[in-house]
Amino acid sequence: MPNRAAVAFGASIAAALRGEEETDGERQPAARSGAIGSGTRAAGGGPLRAKHHDRFLWVASDSWGAKVHPVRNQEHVAEGAITILPQRTTVPGFDEYFKLLRPWVRPGDCRSGKSRKRNIMNNNINNINCRNVWFREFWSQLFNCTFDKTDRAGNRCSGREELTKYKQEGLVPFVVDAVYALAHALHNMILAKCGSIRLCDELRPVPAGQELLQYIRNVSFIGKQKRQVRFDENGDATGFYNIYQFQKRDGKYEYYQIGEWVESLNNLSTSKMKWRGDTNTTPSSICSTPCPLGKIRNYQVSGKHR
Repeated sequence: MPNRAAVAFGASIAAALRGEEETDGERQPAARSGAIGSGTRAAGGGPLRAKHHDRFLWVASDSWGAKVHPVRNQEHVAEGAITILPQRTTVPGFDEYFKLLRPWVRPGDCRSGKSRKRNIMNNNINNINCRNVWFREFWSQLFNCTFDKTDRAGNRCSGREELTKYKQEGLVPFVVDAVYALAHALHNMILAKCGSIRLCDELRPVPAGQELLQYIRNVSFIGKQKRQVRFDENGDATGFYNIYQFQKRDGKYEYYQIGEWVESLNNLSTSKMKWRGDTNTTPSSICSTPCPLGKIRNYQVSGKHR
């Protein structure tokens, strides 16, 4: 989630919880600190070492999402965390395409000549991935093999290994939409500058970056997930997210969906939220309650009143 959207999401969550507090009519416990967790292992570190984890409530980005490894062995620290995941669907046809890809093994595999003729005869010339310079590195790591002929100790990659444990990465549809956004922008820019879909001198040798960026921000089309792809005045794409909370139920920790973000916060069910200590009472989102009439605040520092 872009920074502006993350801030809006956090503010909306706080407003939703604050609204429930105001209708509750009961005095709430003092607020705990809030923290934005954006990466892996966000729930540990300082709070865990300082034994202050019970003072923190986490609002996490989609890099935390509903993953297991950010909370592994510190589930009690992350309990009550609110996280998000983009709403997404798989791209039809991508799995078949990706599982047929093979790395090049010999330099000639990507050039014309005998190797290319051999690949054509074997009907796999279109499957050798010569475009992606990182594909061989991916292949080596996945199958624990090497393309380096000088490495006598490692297992040699044959290029015929089979992808068996495969699941489509959740960001694939967003990458596809990003490519289409650039293609639509280039199409519109060439048409506007050249009068037809033929590159003219005005755009040679390449289009101006800032000008192309304006065309990108003005595109609007239906993407692979059957939703409109467009950008706001800040250049941020429209956000569609599922909202989860990390809860402990019947002694087990799980992520449970509690709402959605569809361009804005909606369908947030505070009744589905559970907080540390197996309570449904929403923690206060203010630092302290106002003093009653005729009273002054009594500050306490390091256990001493002042």
